[in-house]
Amino acid sequence: MAGEIYGKATVRNAAKLTGQSKSTVARHLKRQGIAPRRMAKISKLSKPAQKLVGILDATFDRTDAGLMKLVDLANALWERDEERIVPKSTQTSRVAKLRALISEVVIAKIGHNIVTKDDLCAVFRERRFGSLSEAATWIDEQARLNVYVSIQQPSRPRDQKIKYFWADPIVQDVMTLMDMGYSGVFLPLDRLDALFRFEKPLLDMSPVLPWIVRAYESNLPGDMCERLQFLAADITDPTVREATYIIALKMVELDKFMASYPACYDVFVTVDYALNVMDKVAEKAPESYARLAYVRDWFESMEGYYDESQEALARMLDLEKSGEWIAPDRETLAQYLPIRNETDSQ
Repeated sequence: MAGEIYGKATVRNAAKLTGQSKSTVARHLKRQGIAPRRMAKISKLSKPAQKLVGILDATFDRTDAGLMKLVDLANALWERDEERIVPKSTQTSRVAKLRALISEVVIAKIGHNIVTKDDLCAVFRERRFGSLSEAATWIDEQARLNVYVSIQQPSRPRDQKIKYFWADPIVQDVMTLMDMGYSGVFLPLDRLDALFRFEKPLLDMSPVLPWIVRAYESNLPGDMCERLQFLAADITDPTVREATYIIALKMVELDKFMASYPACYDVFVTVDYALNVMDKVAEKAPESYARLAYVRDWFESMEGYYDESQEALARMLDLEKSGEWIAPDRETLAQYLPIRNETDSQ
């Protein structure tokens, strides 16, 4: 609106329009992910550096921190669409280029504070390490605990359709949650990203991850989920302690609510019950909801137990690409879209 009235959409003009101070308007815009100055800085970066910023923005929340392997970040930068085996010489060349791109991003001062050590890369978003030695210590500790963030790609534009049914990230997350709940195995840690996307009590979940590793390695009685509940009592930070309790409880629900020999439908419903999956997806991603609702009905029609289909379910995307599984057409999926109340559309 400020652009229409004043000819240019700036913080100054938006402040004029709303009668608020520039700092107040800037703060509100930032909370909505709109930062004109930052966007202007990003636009001046090289195209590969802009792509790197997109990956970092998608991977880290505004106050997040995490550790990545440079080779994994390089692969995410150059191999977005398909995973393939990359020659070692190519990987080495890409990592060298990545280091230069990281320097370009850091110099631009757009909120990603990055420190590299050997083949690792630590990122703090909108926070800084106290010193390089402190950063090195933090990197070593995260690497020792094998705590790495799962690298994410930027969200697809709304008009860009997902090519394959089983390539839907939300569908993939639910399949991962079904596997974790049935098996009771929640490691490696990057699998927990599927859980955190439906249950994230902290903006930055990294303080919880070392406690999950300790629960796995602990000699306390019970399984990992129960041990995590015990260990949470030792956490001094009340916010992290509460978040750890919540995650432990969700793990217990996913694990303990499973029947001994469940059908695929039963496993799906258990995941939905524990994490309120369908309601959350209906609100944020209607097309993904339709896919999940279709899968739920498909599971209900299947005979046999989940463990008999577990291996095939892990290969559904490959089966779809090869034509061995045919996705429903748009008209069929449209019947599964969530029904919105009249009050929701007002």
